[in-house]
Amino acid sequence: MSDREHELAVHPIPRWVGRLARAQRPTAFEDLAAHDDIAPSPDGVTDTVVVAASPRTGSNLLVHTLRELGVGAGEEFWTERMIWAGRARWGVPTIDTRGVLGQTKRALLRRERWWLSRSFDADQFLRYQRLLEQHRSTPDGVFVIKVFRLHLDQLERRNQLSPIDVLPGRLHWVYQWRRDRVGQAISYLRADATASWIDTDGTRTPTFDPDRLVDDDYAELRRLVERFDRSDSWWRAWFDRHGVTPLEFEYEQLVGDLRSAVARVFESLGRPVPDDVVGATVRQRDDANDEIRTRLLDRYPELDR
Repeated sequence: MSDREHELAVHPIPRWVGRLARAQRPTAFEDLAAHDDIAPSPDGVTDTVVVAASPRTGSNLLVHTLRELGVGAGEEFWTERMIWAGRARWGVPTIDTRGVLGQTKRALLRRERWWLSRSFDADQFLRYQRLLEQHRSTPDGVFVIKVFRLHLDQLERRNQLSPIDVLPGRLHWVYQWRRDRVGQAISYLRADATASWIDTDGTRTPTFDPDRLVDDDYAELRRLVERFDRSDSWWRAWFDRHGVTPLEFEYEQLVGDLRSAVARVFESLGRPVPDDVVGATVRQRDDANDEIRTRLLDRYPELDR
């Protein structure tokens, strides 16, 4: 799922303004459908696993594998997509219109993307979170959530809420990152171009022809590399500021030894490590990625580091 899908769906602005801003209006989502509900623990949530990441770092692989092993039902529950699903199903969280207007004014003055401004009533957002816990926690009392920088920034800067206050039980932070920023950028561009963000059975990865890329695409790849550098710095500063020492999983190590990563999460939860760990997603990289890398580094050799 792209950042555009995350970001451009929620601002309560008129349709014509949304079209001018190229902001897509929300559609009917099935992400929080009742048929996917899980019977919660009678004792409530005792542990929350927070998978902090940037896109294309293997976060889907980890949270979906944990789900297959019966630990949580991890998703990006704080994305606009999920929030609209929650509003469609439960009517929460409601949008604080006055807060939106104030944010929009400040964003316009700062020349930010004003149409992304959003503010939720804090109590309503907490109601949404508690409903998530009731319907998406596993019977052993574990809640799993995947969080990107933009979600945390939205929560803290615009809604004045802290994840440490919002999330229940003992918090177990996991940080997933990717040393190869060029590979991360190529993976993101391919997923965005093909709308294929996850493959669970080896049949959902479309072929991709590097010849379809134009100069603007290579410039965008360079910007993505720089963006992922900034994101990693932002996360590490956030952890330092809040005194959080997460479990760290570097992408190549994660895909190379998934069982060890899963074992560390289970051990932090005080649960026995499963004997068999099979990845719940399929790696989508192929020869096209290598060809794009070659062409990108020919244009921007300084990225080869």
